[in-house]
Parts: sequence; structure tokens; C-alpha cells
Amino acid sequence: MAVKFVFALEGLLLLASAYDPTGPYTPGPGNILKNATNYLPYPLANFTTPNGTPANLPKGCKNGPCSRGCWGKYSIDTNYYEDSPRTGMTREYWLDAINNTVSPDGYEMGALTFNGTIPGPLIEADWGDERETYTYRFYAEHYGTSWYHSHFTMQYSMGLQGPMIIHGPATADYDEDLGTVVLQDWAHESFFALWWYDRVFLPPIPQLPPALASSLINGKNVYPCDREEPRCVGGTSRPEWHFDKGKKYRMRLINTGVYSNMRFSIDNHTLTVISMDFIPIVPYKTDNVAISMGQRYDVIVEANADVDNYWLRREKCCANQQANNTLGIIRYDRSSKEDPKTKTIVDTYPDNCRDEPMESLVPHVALDVGKPSQMLQLNLSFVTPPAPKEFLWTLNKNYLWVNWSAPTNLLLLDNVNKFPAEYMVYKNVWSDKWVYIVWNDHSGRNRSHPMHLHGHDFWILGTGPGNFTSKSPLNLKNPPRRDTGTWPESGYMVMAFKTDNPGTWLAHCHIMWHSSESLGIQFVEQAGQMSATYQNSSYIRDTCDKWNAFWPGLVTFEEEDAGI
Repeated sequence: MAVKFVFALEGLLLLASAYDPTGPYTPGPGNILKNATNYLPYPLANFTTPNGTPANLPKGCKNGPCSRGCWGKYSIDTNYYEDSPRTGMTREYWLDAINNTVSPDGYEMGALTFNGTIPGPLIEADWGDERETYTYRFYAEHYGTSWYHSHFTMQYSMGLQGPMIIHGPATADYDEDLGTVVLQDWAHESFFALWWYDRVFLPPIPQLPPALASSLINGKNVYPCDREEPRCVGGTSRPEWHFDKGKKYRMRLINTGVYSNMRFSIDNHTLTVISMDFIPIVPYKTDNVAISMGQRYDVIVEANADVDNYWLRREKCCANQQANNTLGIIRYDRSSKEDPKTKTIVDTYPDNCRDEPMESLVPHVALDVGKPSQMLQLNLSFVTPPAPKEFLWTLNKNYLWVNWSAPTNLLLLDNVNKFPAEYMVYKNVWSDKWVYIVWNDHSGRNRSHPMHLHGHDFWILGTGPGNFTSKSPLNLKNPPRRDTGTWPESGYMVMAFKTDNPGTWLAHCHIMWHSSESLGIQFVEQAGQMSATYQNSSYIRDTCDKWNAFWPGLVTFEEEDAGI
């Protein structure tokens, strides 16, 4: 079955890919490059990458277990907004979107997958590599951990997502990179049905959607379902990692969830956090990390515990989220088959869905924030219009609803200067100016919102309870910056970004059904300069023509989604 999809790379640019049936690709998790003999032709860092590909450092760099801050003539001190390597190497990945039946936790579900796996295949490259996907071409100017996913309705909840690594320097040393730890919530019924329930049955009562049945770590879990149920097929296991005592391991945490804030911990081990999203930070130590949807944290774990087995835990942060039944295993003894007997400490932490402490999130490359040329205040509430919309979030009493067949960039190509009110377009024409966005939650629905901005990192100047006022403190001196920040329930968040990237950029909540229920706004940045960013603007028209042939040309169904 053909699947229409768009997928996005968190923290960089919109990314799309398509399977070429004429190429040598065979579906499978380990064969996603156009030509396997050209796999990662430019050296990665000086260790074996998570999928086993050999890697050596660029000439002259001595990046290694005792010097992870080095990266050729660049380093962890390089201001990646102003300078980055150009390796001259292009990475090509070929992904096939497939409808199939999966049972990652032992319970069968229909799914949409990339190349048949949950999560999708790892995409990796070096800092400075060029990547070509579909007709997009861009440089990996930042490095770190990220993910790619569908941005069409509920598709990424059903499995259209996967991890990504851009190798680069680090703010602390380690022996081995264990790759990504993908933390994903999971349902045993259609996410579309759950979304419909959220819209139709809950408004206007300020409740929360139903908790999801399960969650996965790297696509695995053991769900305690009743084997009398036909869909309870079992046959799954927990993910495992092996530690050698005395070594230090890097683990790249990604919350690809739909609705669930998560806490990550390893019993009897301390985590040293070295990056958030694509931003290297001054290392800090903790025994657990709170991760909102869309966020990433890289941690270093020192194997200094007794030789034994230990639970690796993905636990809920707040009420009305799924039970803490998702575990992995750390084994010091590779021959051991026993379950760990260790206990969690996370239950002693506050019941809230918020970010790590702001004072802990200190970017290594220190950048201060200037005075704003524009300041936009957005007050969150909701409305309950007639079907098919039923429930919509509003910002300043307006909701976002974009026609699938008339995206904002197409209107800009057609020289449209006045957008429909429902497109929620905020235009600015200045370059290299600071914009402040104030988010105030007036909804009364007692839910934090992980806000993600496309096309930029943003600086978090302040968060707090209640409304932002002129007396609310703002931190302008190297505040936390990232691409996804948590706006606290019944509170405010102030974010700032610099208008230095021409384009149409969406800011939206990363709770999947909240974005589908219009919790977002569009920024058209330097519209007059956007044409220079297109190698061939006919791509947009061609894509829209193909979409229109599909909908409403081939299939007819009502748009029930905000279109973002």
C-alpha cells in the first residue's frame, strides 16, 4: 500500500525521503544506503559505531577516550553557528514506508514503519557531512543526537520514526559510544481512535487523555498481557547492554513519544549529562533525567558498580501516563540470564512533567541574548467548534488550520502577501534580530507542553507559574538553548531566537495530538530571501501536484487535522 508521508529532522531542517524501486535496496534494518559499498565513506569518530561500521578519525585529530573534545581542526569550543567542517562527503539513505503488523512488546498491532522496523533504521553522519534526501540538500552544521519522523497526522505514533546521530566532539571523555536509546510510548489500539476520544469526549472538561498501554525502549518491551487474547503473542525480550567494569559509556537518549514525558535512570549508577538536543553542555551529574517528547540528552555512565545485573528504567514523570513497566537490563556478566533485583529511586521525585533544572543546562559554547526587536505574547486556551474540528487549542483566541493542498511555502511562491487567518502566520522582515516569544497557559487543562521550533535553536529566558509579567525574571546570559523546551502547566515560558535563517518555521507542541489540534504558530522569516534557499522551487509545486492527485484526487476524506 502506498503511503504519503513527510518526515522531519528535529533541530535541523525539514527532511523527506523516498524509496527508489530501481535501486539495489532490499528492505531490512541494515541496508538503507543506496549503495552499501559506499557506506559512510568518510571516517567517523575513533570507535566502532553502534551498527558496527569501522571508523577512523579525520587526519590530524586525536579524538579518543581521553580527548573527546577534539575534532580535526575543530573542537568542542567551535561556535557551530558561525563555522563548521565541510567534509565533502554526502550520505544517502533510502527508506521505505511500509504498512505491516508488529508486536514489539508481545501484543500485535498494525503499524507504519520505515524499512519494516520499530524504531526505523539509524541514520548517522559526521559533523560537516552533506546529506541528500529526496530533493533536500543540507549540511550537518550541528552535531549530536536527533531523530526523524513523519509530520503527517498520527503517522509517527504508528512507527514512522527513527534515530539519527551526527558524530562530533563532546564535553567529557568516555570509552565507548553505545548509540541511541529510543524511548517511545506505545498503544494497543489505534492512535487515531485515541485522538478522536481526546477531541470528542474530553472537551470542555479539563481532563487528560487516557494513558497509553505500553512503551518501548529501542523497540522492545515485555507487556504483561493475557495469553488468552488472540493478539497477545509474546515472544519478546527486554533490551540489554553489557558493561565492562571501569569503562565509561555514552548513551544517547531520545524521547520519540506521543504523549509521555519520561524519566530515565539506571539503578545504582550516576549519569553525567553532556548535551541536550543538539547543544553540548557543561557536564553535570544526576541519578535520573527527565525527558519531554522530542527532546534528547546524551549521558555518560561509568561502570563502577558491583559486577551484577541492573535495571535500566523508563518511568513516567507525572500522573495519567502509562505504568512503569518498561525496563532494559545492564549486565556486567555477559553470561548472566537472570533478571536484576535492584530497586528504583525515581519514585522519590516530584510528580510533574517539566524540564531538567534550568541552572543545570549550561551550554558549553556560551552565547548571550540581545534585546528584542519584536516581542510576541501568546495566551493559550481552547474552543470546541462543530465537527470535524471538535476541539482546538487557541493562541490569542485564534487556532491554526492549514489546508493540506495549499501549504504556506506554496502561497509564498505565488506571491501571496496576506495569509488566511487560520494559517496563524507571523511575518518578520528583519535579519539577525532577536525575537522573544512569551507563552502563557490560560487553558486550565493541567498539562505541560513540549514546544518545538523548526529551523532554529532557541534560548529559554525563563519559565514559571502563572502569567509572565514585567517583573518576571529573565536570564539573558548564556541561558539554556535547544530546539524543544517544556512550557509548564498553568505557567509561562519565554523563548528567544535570532532571525538568521530565511524560511517558514513552525513552532508547535510535540504532544502529537496537541499539534494536530492546532497548538502551533508559523513564522515566515525573511520572505524576500527565501527563494535563494531553494535549488529548484519547482520541487514545491511538483510535490503539491502529487499530493493533490492523491487527495482529494485518489481518496476523499475530510481534513480533521490542523495540517501541520
